[in-house]
Amino acid sequence: YTEGSLVKFLEENGIGRPSTYTTIITTILKRNYVKRDGKSLVPTPLGEVTNKLMKENFPDIVNYEFTAEMESDLDEIEQGNAELGEVLKNFYAPFEKELATAKEKLDNATVEIPDDVSEYKCELCGEPLIYKTGRYGRFLACSAYPECKNTKPMPEDDVKVPCPKCGSKLIKRNSKKTGKKFYGCSNYPTCDFASPNVPTGEICSECGGFILSGVRGRKYCMNGECPTRKKTEKKQK
Repeated sequence: YTEGSLVKFLEENGIGRPSTYTTIITTILKRNYVKRDGKSLVPTPLGEVTNKLMKENFPDIVNYEFTAEMESDLDEIEQGNAELGEVLKNFYAPFEKELATAKEKLDNATVEIPDDVSEYKCELCGEPLIYKTGRYGRFLACSAYPECKNTKPMPEDDVKVPCPKCGSKLIKRNSKKTGKKFYGCSNYPTCDFASPNVPTGEICSECGGFILSGVRGRKYCMNGECPTRKKTEKKQK
């Protein structure tokens, strides 16, 4: 699904309300049940395992009809046509039994979550980096562990423009030396593109360099020796 087609599906099945659609999508992304792949929302291994456990142990709860009916019951409560206590009682009595059964069944059980391989490579050994979740959130770790114990924080990959040099994803990083922000290619070290600002996807007509977006909507050529840069610098002086 895309966000739009998912909302359409929810509407068609009576799940959620306009005021909750954004919260639903935000929640499944935040809990890492799905991830963005372009405009699509793709299930993660954690999402697939969680979904499987829910369907096996709480089939009534994850049933579309149940969810839609619960939404209708809440509307009836709001309108004064149903009692809150009665609705909760009808829900919780069977749910309590399912919950007790699931706790007994899953007590001390371990669930293997398949590795979620990222598009990044380990700069130490060249093996793929995989997504891991620790006590402080998600991070990247080398798939060759324990031979290679390299780990790194999650990159900020909210850049919409691809790398102008190779077409791979651009990610926002911070320089280890200066701490300043820059935009680098996710295909590093194969591609060494890096710039202080986001590329616009345009090519300079003067020198063929990449055009970057500057402050206040201004654009400029990345090439410091470009005639357009010389003109701009002269004008500023």
